[in-house]
Amino acid sequence: MQRSLTTLVLFLVLIGATPARGQETERKMLDASEVPIEAARTDGFAPKGWRIHKRAAGDLNGDGRSDVAMILFDRALDDASPRSGDVPAPALLIVLATDHGRWRRAGVNTKLIFADDSGFAPLNVRIINGLVIVNQELLSNITANTLDYSYTDRFRYDSAADRFMLIGEDDANTHRDAVADGIRVSDNYLTGERILTRMHAVRGKYVSETNIARRIERRRVFLEDLGAEDIDFEKLWDEFSRPGSPITHRTAR
Repeated sequence: MQRSLTTLVLFLVLIGATPARGQETERKMLDASEVPIEAARTDGFAPKGWRIHKRAAGDLNGDGRSDVAMILFDRALDDASPRSGDVPAPALLIVLATDHGRWRRAGVNTKLIFADDSGFAPLNVRIINGLVIVNQELLSNITANTLDYSYTDRFRYDSAADRFMLIGEDDANTHRDAVADGIRVSDNYLTGERILTRMHAVRGKYVSETNIARRIERRRVFLEDLGAEDIDFEKLWDEFSRPGSPITHRTAR
């Protein structure tokens, strides 16, 4: 299927104006120490020069009060070109409502988000059933290249640690207009289960799926410690075809 060549071409297009892989660690980030520990309003957590780009509300710690997860953008992103590496990366911030009518900082991550919410890199944050769900996508802007990528991280509040923990990740490689089969991996770090899904394309639509389950190591990573990661979809296809093959691991972006 020549996926390796196609993936390489798309990768080169996607990074466009962004730094090369080896330089991405040098991209500017939000200084987490500038985010207040407590504030009277949620917008009070955005440091000078930053703004709340998106927010989601819902009870995250089971106290009946609505909490907030938000994505912070450096204001320079307002005028930046898509996938620009010249401005600080967006940050994820979670705040919990207090019984005094105020808000307290519960977690901030400055390394996870690589999407800029442009047409080529959509970005979203949601709160569903007490989970903070962050989804990032990378879409090709080459007509002949239909490969799209999606990365989803799920976080849950750990009351013992008073921190948010990564509980699972979903990554997908699909083709626009379903011109070929796609693949998805869903890892649950609480149960140690991986589900690999082959999405079958027929006449421009994904009409059915085939799943296989595998065991993976449980992973305990807190929100602040997680960085943006890649996964080799070529190896995932091999893993799907040969269930006895080594587990495909994510690597730092």
